[in-house]
Formats: sequence, C-alpha cells, structure tokens
Amino acid sequence: MTFDLPMPPTSNSMFATVMIKGKPRRITTREYKAWRVAAGDTLARQYAAMGAPAVHRPVALTIRVGMNYTGDISKGRRCR
Repeated sequence: MTFDLPMPPTSNSMFATVMIKGKPRRITTREYKAWRVAAGDTLARQYAAMGAPAVHRPVALTIRVGMNYTGDISKGRRCR
C-alpha cells in the first residue's frame, strides 16, 4: 500500500511555549493540529478507495520526499 500525505509543518512550527499561571508550557500549534486533521482525512480517503484492505504485521514504512526538499528530514543534506 502506498499513501500520499501532505508535508507536515517543520518541527519548530509544531509546538509553542506559552505561559500558564506563570509557568512555561509547551502546546500544540494550530498549524500542526490542522495538518494532523488534513493528513488523517487524506489517509482515510485513500485507504477507503483501496477497499479498506487488512493490514498485517510487521509493517515497513518508507518516507519519500522531493529531490530538493531540505526540511527537517534531510537536516540540510541533499539527496543525490
């Protein structure tokens, strides 16, 4: 099975620090919450279009990004 999901926000954009009762707290950003909803909807649509096949264990995961992608996954290293 192959699923195409939208790219997530950078890890710096996933969480924010806010002060709650005088103490710093890490919270999930709106951008990250919106991506999780979009990715979940996309995954559900693609899985349903495949006829909701059974998934057996073990499962392997491969992440593929475009050749010029330099986000969090590559940490500045270019794929060749």
